[in-house]
Amino acid sequence: MKQLVIILDACRFDTLKTLLPRYTSRFLLYPIYSGSHNTPEYYQNITFVNDYVLITANPTPLYHKQEHKWKRVIHTKSIHPDDNLKECLEILRTEEKVVLHLIPPHIPWQGEKR
Repeated sequence: MKQLVIILDACRFDTLKTLLPRYTSRFLLYPIYSGSHNTPEYYQNITFVNDYVLITANPTPLYHKQEHKWKRVIHTKSIHPDDNLKECLEILRTEEKVVLHLIPPHIPWQGEKR
């Protein structure tokens, strides 16, 4: 069975939970909090991903020499989620385990506007 893990970088889980059923009924969705305060710390602390392909526009794994943890790291050409999802679907044709790190959009924000 194929596995796709999506990392929402500073995105609202509650919003995704509301929107995802518009696109598919085949998903298991639950939040996992990393305990990391920033992306470099997250990539430093992540373990047991040596059989996962990472798809990301974030340069952190490269800059912090974390690429060796993954089966393969694919740096996307775009930060736009639609582009990343299209690339991810193509990669899922040949790979069994994929982590897709989506950067934008970082909205809607929680709390009051300032």
